[in-house]
Amino acid sequence: MPGADSDNLRWCLRLFVTGGILFASFRPKSLSPLSQALARIQVVEFSGADVQAFAHAQFSSDVNQLKIGDWQWSAWLDASGRVRNTFALLRADADRLLAWLPLGDAEVLVSALRTFIFRSKVTIAAMQDYWLFSSTETANDLLCSASARWILDMPGPTRRSGAIVKDSANHVTDDEGFRQWRRDDIAAGLAWIDSEVSAQFTPQALGLQQFGAISIDKGCYPGQETVARLHFRGGNKRERAHLRFTTASAPAPGESIRIDTQVPATGKILYSVVDPSGLCDALAIVPIALDENAPLSLPNVASLARVPFKAI
Repeated sequence: MPGADSDNLRWCLRLFVTGGILFASFRPKSLSPLSQALARIQVVEFSGADVQAFAHAQFSSDVNQLKIGDWQWSAWLDASGRVRNTFALLRADADRLLAWLPLGDAEVLVSALRTFIFRSKVTIAAMQDYWLFSSTETANDLLCSASARWILDMPGPTRRSGAIVKDSANHVTDDEGFRQWRRDDIAAGLAWIDSEVSAQFTPQALGLQQFGAISIDKGCYPGQETVARLHFRGGNKRERAHLRFTTASAPAPGESIRIDTQVPATGKILYSVVDPSGLCDALAIVPIALDENAPLSLPNVASLARVPFKAI
């Protein structure tokens, strides 16, 4: 593929123990060919001598546990414990991290985070030319150095892997493939945050603990007190819901859902995807005590069916 993995090899570090002694061996591993690109994606790069300390202090996951060549789900919260954005955090090397934002604007995140750098030796930049591909490879316990490709095992109704690839080529995207990818995200309950719903919901409402994006005991980070209180004392009043309905156009993030109960309530769309036939799947936030049979509606959509989450 032009611009990426030109030698079609990557070097992988395998760790093994014999007789109580730790050994390391390097071996070349061929990269599988990639299919048509699903989408151009938003990526933020963090680099510098203080990058680990900075990310660990700002993000909700335990960045100190993130090994070179590995990745984890993470989030950035505001001081009240509401989620500004969610992302996959990848550790490229000792002083470089990459954050893939499935929704949200990389430039907005960069601008907001730069105000917290102070004297830290950290550079934050929105990166260009990153793409998402569907991959036949799977992540494993090898620490691999592949400067232009990262493999992420993704939850969903079926096994799937995504390849995050840096490539300057202008790819033609597989729009139907990306729609299916987003449907699988919704089916797994992956709470991606658009700017319209930024800083509105707690990690518990978004189910981030299910994916290891929240650390309770790593120490302070923005919103940590609220997260810990909800974890230990309870009190979360909202949850995710997978909704399915027919519509001419997908509802936008932040659109309100009407809930007809004795005490009127509302929910909100996080994101949605609609196919050419008009069948729409959406991930929404609704009251946690909501009766599963409670009538839900959107403007011009009279009936929303609730679908159980499915992820492996």
